[in-house]
Amino acid sequence: MSGLHLRFFLEQVDVLAADQRKWVEDLLVEFGDVFSRSDIYDLSKADCVEHDIKVMDEHPFKQHYRTIPPIYMRRLENTSKRCLMWV
Repeated sequence: MSGLHLRFFLEQVDVLAADQRKWVEDLLVEFGDVFSRSDIYDLSKADCVEHDIKVMDEHPFKQHYRTIPPIYMRRLENTSKRCLMWV
């Protein structure tokens, strides 16, 4: 198989049988050009195409807050505290 960047993918499928592994290897070789070779060199921002997202009504709207049932409040507080520990 050519390309060191493709060997990483093949190493991830070590649980496959030999014929399945060969099939995956053939696919990686055939479509190897769609996989990134490096985070630095071939992943970037595409600025060659512009597009617009058309919406039916362009006016912003406001939704009312949804109340949280009291039975879920303690779980929400605990989950929020655990999430904030990672910040």
